[in-house]
Amino acid sequence: MFCSKCGKQIPDNTKFCPYCGAQNQMYRPPAQNPYGGAGQPSPGGPPPSPKKKSRLPLILGLIVLFLVFFIAAFILFGVFGGNGGSEQPKETLTHISRGSQTGSSETETPEAEDENSEAAAESEDETEAAEDEGEEAEEAAFVIPPNTAEDDGNLFGNSHCYARIISDGTYLYFRNELDKERTYWVKKGETDAHPLTDVYMKDLHYKDGWIYYSRTTEGDIAQGTRDNNIYRMKTDGSGNTNLSNLTFDNPQCWLSFETMSNGRCFFVYTNGKGISVDIGYAPKSGGSSVILASVPAANVVDNPCINVIGDNVYYLAGDGLHCVSISTQADTVVLPGFSCREYMIYGGVIYFWENASDGHAVLSSVNLDGTGRTELFRSSDSEFSEESMQINIYQGDIYVLLHSGYPDGTKNGRLYQMELDGSKAQEQMDGISWFNIVDDTLYYRLIDTEETSSSASDDSAYYYTPFDSVIEGTGKEDGTGLFHSASSGQSDH
Repeated sequence: MFCSKCGKQIPDNTKFCPYCGAQNQMYRPPAQNPYGGAGQPSPGGPPPSPKKKSRLPLILGLIVLFLVFFIAAFILFGVFGGNGGSEQPKETLTHISRGSQTGSSETETPEAEDENSEAAAESEDETEAAEDEGEEAEEAAFVIPPNTAEDDGNLFGNSHCYARIISDGTYLYFRNELDKERTYWVKKGETDAHPLTDVYMKDLHYKDGWIYYSRTTEGDIAQGTRDNNIYRMKTDGSGNTNLSNLTFDNPQCWLSFETMSNGRCFFVYTNGKGISVDIGYAPKSGGSSVILASVPAANVVDNPCINVIGDNVYYLAGDGLHCVSISTQADTVVLPGFSCREYMIYGGVIYFWENASDGHAVLSSVNLDGTGRTELFRSSDSEFSEESMQINIYQGDIYVLLHSGYPDGTKNGRLYQMELDGSKAQEQMDGISWFNIVDDTLYYRLIDTEETSSSASDDSAYYYTPFDSVIEGTGKEDGTGLFHSASSGQSDH
């Protein structure tokens, strides 16, 4: 079984998910044992069966009674019947009602028939309503399939979209590009945003009252402090704690906080000395960082792109797709020669993008065993100088933000939606530079260039829109500014 809330595999007949605590809609209580207890025999075992008695006297008695009754009925019929054995009149037949099917010999009245009809109609309506509720529950309880990349602190695909925004259910926390990437908070549905802290964050995740992040600099530029460790901070700005405790003693050091899973914060790290790139994790409560694999410099790619599934960590290297076991640290090349710019695993399938020879960004898929490689989506534009993609998978559909750069310096970003096999691809929004999906809502930022600045709001670089509007293709029309940029000053919440 899989949890209908977080999608993790859970034991059969589990009422509450051990990971997220949600009640499982598929839960069915164990069958009650007839001898007492839920499937457990009562002390001393099942009760003894009674001894069988002979049925012969009973059978003989019934035969005699039947013969007596038959003879009496024959005599009475002959004396009082008056029909000489002819067919029973129709008037008598009308006394056989629907009630006789349940042991009743009385004729139903019209009122009773009406009541029965109304009861049947009500029962039918209740059945249809129950079926509708069941369909709605099934639709709402979307289950993430097994063999899918995990992220306990964010939607996994948001890491591919820079993980700029998170939610605790009541408040949003986000990087404010209008204030040098400082982290702000805003209550959902309101527009007064406030700075959270003077610490600059990236790769945001939220879990159990804590914001998990990797540290960056003011403006997210390569100067100032080189501490790019993974930290966590309470949502009120207190309790800031270094979790990874890695060394950042030269400008070439860097860390990418990739995902959270099962109490671990997974990262890609290099000490900047050109020897290797490390794949590892830090415990979410702090402690010693664990290096699972060290990729030699000659085998390093630009984006190892960690995907965590259970005990396995997948990552890209120059010789193909690797899988390293968290428990044993055994490292295996599971897909030799595989390469791409970025990928994510969903339902045992790898969805990835790469640049074709003509410069187009192409989205494809391939099974984890290397079979079934299929091109899913390719840009149809011809006038461009470069293209890239951000990909996410949400509720069983792929969402692709296609970035295009044109020779005249203008840029565009178009959001496409398609099914997992690439069919029914359609453009849903354009003129946006990034998107995150949080709490069934799309958050996005408009393209901000000299040519398109008139389409961006002076009040806010960030917008949100209900996901239904995105699916209907009215995302920008129904979009709302996330906050007022004039808001300032620290405030408690």
